[in-house]
Amino acid sequence: SDKNVSRALNDRLSKIISAEQYKVYNKKCDEVIDTIIEEHLDGNRTHYLAFIDCECLDISWNTMEKLLQCNGDLIFNFQTSQINRTFGKYKIS
Repeated sequence: SDKNVSRALNDRLSKIISAEQYKVYNKKCDEVIDTIIEEHLDGNRTHYLAFIDCECLDISWNTMEKLLQCNGDLIFNFQTSQINRTFGKYKIS
């Protein structure tokens, strides 16, 4: 959802593939997953490859379930350092 990050991704992709082959959404994936599935997966006949690169635990399980119900593959970048940082904010009583 960071405009600078979205712009950088768009700039990089535009150098290697044509603009008709990708779309960068400047929103959190949980906000656009239904749109992405509707516009790009063609009634679950299209196979996808999704890169999930979370900054901590910011993807909802509901979004994961929607992706897992479609024909595709996931590459999930699990940020253990972010989990440790988040967990460290809470005290166990």
